[in-house]
Amino acid sequence: MRIRVDFEISPRAKRALKIAAAGAVVLGGSVAIAGVPNTFKSGDSLSAQTMNDNFTSLDQRIAKLEALAAKETADGGYTVGAYCGSSTSTTAGDMSGLSVTGTGYAKARSQCQLTCSSSSAHMCTAGELARTAALAIPMSSQGWASSGEATGNGNYECLGWTTASNTYDATIWNNVPIGPSIVDCSKLYPVLCCD
Repeated sequence: MRIRVDFEISPRAKRALKIAAAGAVVLGGSVAIAGVPNTFKSGDSLSAQTMNDNFTSLDQRIAKLEALAAKETADGGYTVGAYCGSSTSTTAGDMSGLSVTGTGYAKARSQCQLTCSSSSAHMCTAGELARTAALAIPMSSQGWASSGEATGNGNYECLGWTTASNTYDATIWNNVPIGPSIVDCSKLYPVLCCD
């Protein structure tokens, strides 16, 4: 006895299957079969319910993969977060007002992980703050943000957030009016955190 099953797959499902297949290859094939509610061996009888249960399980897992892929490719291929909180005010360059140890970008990230209670939290980038504004997420204050580029006088974000000298500058993000500004590194603002 032979059973033939014929069905059409939508373009969305085809894309999802491609993502799932790539994931299966990366994980040694275990993703493709692990976690389905029903497994079959030669001679087992099939029912519509057991097949539907497996397809539902796979569809849910594919939807998760699609959501992750969409997040990873948003905003030109970078994961884009949004505002999740602000630190206490600190001098940008040396981050001396922060309660955590470390220096520069790493110190700001450690503070944001504490502020937002998330291991992936970090100092906001300009793109994340623009997304925050577009989503109308309220921010409690203006503060330091990472532009990732040279600022007004050709200095790079307070030399990587390591100097509080007023001869260097960095970016702050304003909440009224919304948008970036450049200020010198001796000013006091909180670090804006995104996740």
